[in-house]
Amino acid sequence: MKNIIPVLFLALPLCAKSQLSFNNCDNKYFDYILKNKGFTKSYFVLLDVLEPSGNKKNVIIQNHLLYDIICNEKTFDSTGYDEKIRIYIKGDSAIKLKSNLDKYKYYFYEVVTDKASDKYSKLNDSCFLKKLFDENGFYLNSSEIYVTTVVKELFRRRLLARISHNTGMLKVDFINYCK
Repeated sequence: MKNIIPVLFLALPLCAKSQLSFNNCDNKYFDYILKNKGFTKSYFVLLDVLEPSGNKKNVIIQNHLLYDIICNEKTFDSTGYDEKIRIYIKGDSAIKLKSNLDKYKYYFYEVVTDKASDKYSKLNDSCFLKKLFDENGFYLNSSEIYVTTVVKELFRRRLLARISHNTGMLKVDFINYCK
């Protein structure tokens, strides 16, 4: 028993250090997504939206489209977009829109939970990617799981997801944004 206690105390600082680096990496993930607002390399974000009707929905949207909607609706001043939108994509609160999502039905996609969601969410990153994506990062169009659920899972795992400008397909970019 005497040998276990010192080992436990040695492990605690290592866990704390690991958690700190994850948070730093988390912030770099959000920075990377938010800085790319151009059409050809705009990544998906996941956030909760509160409609004027009071409905709250969990949705995915490409960052450049969200930026355009924020500017058009004047939801808030777009000069501090990155800092302000970070609050919403971290899941701290729901963004309030002036229009219902019906107006933007081709931009926001409501996340639908399906039967396969639990199964895929329990896989490690490597297995998850091997089952759903080819070696170039393109989605294999599984009929077992909704695309919105796949994007939500990629976002939760802090993997970069976008629509390929060349193919129109969902793609994962294997970029080390934590360097």
